[in-house]
Amino acid sequence: MNCELIFIILKIGLICLIINLPFGMIRSRFNSYNIPWFLCIHAPIPISVIMRKSAGLSFWYIFIFIIFSIIGQIAGKKIALKLFPKK
Repeated sequence: MNCELIFIILKIGLICLIINLPFGMIRSRFNSYNIPWFLCIHAPIPISVIMRKSAGLSFWYIFIFIIFSIIGQIAGKKIALKLFPKK
């Protein structure tokens, strides 16, 4: 694996993380397992798919981007609960 490929993977991964931060913040306001909660989790997926395909990366890199997306969702939820605690 060369340095250019690693840079592309990290760049797309960080973009996935940043895109998922606001969705994680919004998701923290909904009850679990209802439609808005589900949409907050799944809405950013097409963006990461488009980025992966435009970079020419294979199917096997999806798992790396899922990890970045989960980290973004969790961090977004923690940020939202810290800044705007539930009453």
